[in-house]
Amino acid sequence: MLRPFITHFCIIETPSSLSMRTSVSLKKIEDTQQKEKDPVLSPTRPVEALSLLRSKQFKLKINIYTKNNCYEKKVDSDIYGNFNIRIPHPEPEGEGDITHVDVYEISYRKALELLMGSFLPVRIGFQAESSIVISDFDKTLVDTRYSTTKEIYRSLTSSLDQFPKVEASLQLFKGYLERRFTPFILTASPHFYEESIRDWLYQNGIYGAEIFLKDYRLILNPLGNIFASKDVKIQGFYKFDHLVNILLMTGVPNHLALMGDSHESDLTVYLTLAMILTSDKDPWDIWNLCKDNSSYKLTNKQNIRFLSKLYQLRNNM
Repeated sequence: MLRPFITHFCIIETPSSLSMRTSVSLKKIEDTQQKEKDPVLSPTRPVEALSLLRSKQFKLKINIYTKNNCYEKKVDSDIYGNFNIRIPHPEPEGEGDITHVDVYEISYRKALELLMGSFLPVRIGFQAESSIVISDFDKTLVDTRYSTTKEIYRSLTSSLDQFPKVEASLQLFKGYLERRFTPFILTASPHFYEESIRDWLYQNGIYGAEIFLKDYRLILNPLGNIFASKDVKIQGFYKFDHLVNILLMTGVPNHLALMGDSHESDLTVYLTLAMILTSDKDPWDIWNLCKDNSSYKLTNKQNIRFLSKLYQLRNNM
């Protein structure tokens, strides 16, 4: 028997807004019950989550609780079960903090509300200074390889602890956590790798990191989507788009650390972001510098999206 489950959840509260990105998918109830009964805890392999390539639309009811009130919002997903919600803070100006958020799926079974979970938002911007660290995963924290068919097969069928750690980067990342930076993982790994990456982070003492991955269903079915087939290998547009999404959710922090490697497009993307955050250049000028860069190779749709993101970020600074 299948039941909707949340497979990805990120909720961030700032003084002015509440942002939520989540994905819902169908899973067999028998599989989840068996996992709970299994006394042996072993790392998850990405191949075990291939069912997340299925697509279905869902509807959520979100109850937002503050110290004195409860606010309700109903939202529909896209055709892949993804939600991207940003609403004004229900009680701004410090009138009441959000205590927790309850999420129900209300469309899968008629007249039945299925509790998906109760969540505590990550609170950013309530202290005198906010600090964020955003890190790549592959080749930055773990030396994974995807160049050949054999390497792809090994990646799918092996847990991530079978690959060597990049110890210097791991210790650097942990150093930011000790300084109370809010952690984010932004990687171009497929979305069904999330549980495996979460397992690896827990094994290495990293808790509470928000994970952003590439939804390959958007590339496999590009009709009406912003991604194209070239985005399987070229990561620049995906990385920049999600990097800006994170900063729109959190607000531009007082301290921002970006960690990556030299194997793909991390350096180009981070320099692009640095220009918009630290220089007086107009977003149009930055777009003209970036649009023909080989790390992006923007399509017509992506040109418009890229320029729009530059202006959104500049307007939120």
